[in-house]
Amino acid sequence: MRYTRSNDRGGDETHAVGLPPEGMEGLWFNSDPDTGEISRIVIALRDGAIVMRAFGANDREPIDWGETLATPYVDRIGSSVITGLTADYDFGFMKTRIAGNIKYGTLVIQSYNEFSDGSGRPAYFTREFFSKEVAHRPESLPAGEPCAAFSDLPKAGTATGAIDMSNLTGHWTNTNPETIAITHFDLFPREGRYYLRVFGAGRAEPWGEAEANPHGYDVSGGRAVAFLARYDLDFAEITLAANENKGLIIIASFHRFKDSSPRSSYLKREFFYRREAVQR
Repeated sequence: MRYTRSNDRGGDETHAVGLPPEGMEGLWFNSDPDTGEISRIVIALRDGAIVMRAFGANDREPIDWGETLATPYVDRIGSSVITGLTADYDFGFMKTRIAGNIKYGTLVIQSYNEFSDGSGRPAYFTREFFSKEVAHRPESLPAGEPCAAFSDLPKAGTATGAIDMSNLTGHWTNTNPETIAITHFDLFPREGRYYLRVFGAGRAEPWGEAEANPHGYDVSGGRAVAFLARYDLDFAEITLAANENKGLIIIASFHRFKDSSPRSSYLKREFFYRREAVQR
């Protein structure tokens, strides 16, 4: 056996792992000031290798775990761009493996912790987010352009166009069998537009139909990566903010009550898979 999945094969050309991308090195601090886990991480390049130094949260001074080698990972075979890393700590009484990846300037850290001291404490997992202190120095927007940020402007040399949401149509089911929010929904086209038919937990009939407004990744249009929809019911207004990721649709539903009940507005964020995915 020389590979376990199609991505293991790679292409005709392979590249050595490159240097860490600009911005990976330096001090990262946990975005949760009340964390009981890792409070900060330092990533550095030392003698051509990547090293990590983690600090555990503590009431007074952070606990210095010391420096350890980190193994870099690229996003795919054939690429030299480092997007993730792992590092191991052995404290004697426990072992911790850290797995991290960088996305949009955020370092996502997963820690796998296993005790070896006979205390009976179970292995546990955490996932937290780390940031660096950033100073933005963007250029000034072009005078007279109808835009609120550079992302409102098309990139030079690119065309703009309509957004096609046919890639997201179908029947979608909540991955959580115990959900008390949306159980499933249908996304379908009609007369050049797209519509949702949503079903809530405990109701046999749908909420009705609502238009789904597709959104692309940028102003160039093309393939839809997200959509917005709104239900205006007698007792509440429900806004559905959805995006696609790795074959799932993630919906953040914002519920605002309009009746005289004392119920608070609330947010639900859930994941949905398409029927076709389980029929393969």
